[in-house]
Amino acid sequence: MTADVDSYKYPGLDVLRNKVGIKDAEILARFEDRAVSIRSLELEKNPIAGNYDLSHLRAIHRHLFRDVYAWAGDLRTVEIGKGGNWFAPVETPAHTLKTWGDKLFADLARDNYLRDRSKADFADGLAHHFSELNYAHFFREGNGRATRVFMQDVARQAGFTLEYQKLDRDEWIYASRASYAGDLQPVRELFDRVVVPTRALEFEHNPQSAVKQYPELQGAAQTLQMAQAYSTKFVSKEFRAAFINSVRERIQATLRGGDLIPTPKSDDKSKELPGRER
Repeated sequence: MTADVDSYKYPGLDVLRNKVGIKDAEILARFEDRAVSIRSLELEKNPIAGNYDLSHLRAIHRHLFRDVYAWAGDLRTVEIGKGGNWFAPVETPAHTLKTWGDKLFADLARDNYLRDRSKADFADGLAHHFSELNYAHFFREGNGRATRVFMQDVARQAGFTLEYQKLDRDEWIYASRASYAGDLQPVRELFDRVVVPTRALEFEHNPQSAVKQYPELQGAAQTLQMAQAYSTKFVSKEFRAAFINSVRERIQATLRGGDLIPTPKSDDKSKELPGRER
């Protein structure tokens, strides 16, 4: 038997019961945003260790909303929906919300947690598993925020980073709703934009350090070094800087796309480099 939906709310109000006793929806929304933002920053610096399963997701939700709701991290006990669409039922003859979750995360495990995939294949897999989690909507509130953190954790262990800052709220909501209806293309396109190989970001930050961590970046580092050496042929300092930046940008675009740059041969004299002064 599930609890009545109003058990999560103050009697007579469309406001969720909360730890600080706020009974105004707008004030609660602002308080929740601030509190969760602080907790999100904590998880960026110190991600929660877990097995990428339902317990892991629940621990993330509990940390994010611990200052707001007493039930943070608990599976919902009521049916919920948005826009006329209902999320996964709390209980059916075949499943409870927990057993349904265990099945979803077992599927992720069978996919080897999306490890050893190209960027495109990783984005495809992430879109699929996100849509499953989105339909499940395990918590009474805060599902999207907890899922985004969880997806970031999955990405990190698979060698990728999700640049969520490239998205805005409206397109994320649209993609989430589309995935619920079975259309994965919008969320697939979003993930394609935000998925970046972690090694590419490390190379942008510090090429030398990145090569030590990712030896496969040796070709990119040597190509950049050759460009820097070749640029000394230019008289103009401005042109020299523009040339090196151009080469760096092409290297970064290649790495961000998931590809590697082969190690230049020793007899490669940077032939046909653009913009050579005569």
